[in-house]
Amino acid sequence: MVSGIELVIVIDQSTPMEILLSKFVDALQDSSPMLERRNVNVGLITFSDSIEGCQIFSHRFNGRDFTEKPMKVVARLREIEFNAPGSETTPSLEALMMTRSMNWPSSTNPRIIMLITDSTPRINADDIGRTNSCLESLNLDGLIIVTDTKSSLVRDQYLVLLKPERRPDLMYDINASEFKAFRQIYSMGLETVYYDPFEEER
Repeated sequence: MVSGIELVIVIDQSTPMEILLSKFVDALQDSSPMLERRNVNVGLITFSDSIEGCQIFSHRFNGRDFTEKPMKVVARLREIEFNAPGSETTPSLEALMMTRSMNWPSSTNPRIIMLITDSTPRINADDIGRTNSCLESLNLDGLIIVTDTKSSLVRDQYLVLLKPERRPDLMYDINASEFKAFRQIYSMGLETVYYDPFEEER
């Protein structure tokens, strides 16, 4: 069994996400005792493409990129201000690439990134290729994408980031009644479990 898990939450703070983000924060709060027991270190990056321009921010907790207290992330998310979107796309790929500059606590624990957005990514030139290269350089163990799976325009832009050789690489529907991703993170290293990436659509 692995000793801990490193998790970076990369989340869209555009105004349309306000209700969905509130639901996510509630789920994170409910899951915090479970994640803390599992020794999950949590990092946080927020992003938006507001009328004032692209904004991506890596949050710090007592001078560190990660915290072993998920409730600190809950408190930070409840404080963030939402930005009116400046376009229909969002700098989600740039935010994902920012995870490479973070100081990950361990080189041996599983590394998971969770992206949460309901908008299509802003894509310039080879952004998909650069994002994939960034994730590979992190020796990432799993990418979890929470997005609007009912919209093919949004869903298909992110599906290309999921790799079958990485477990768990999953996509969850952002409008689902129950947020199941934290259960998947908790189970890492405890047992071998295979999940259907589209289980919530059925």
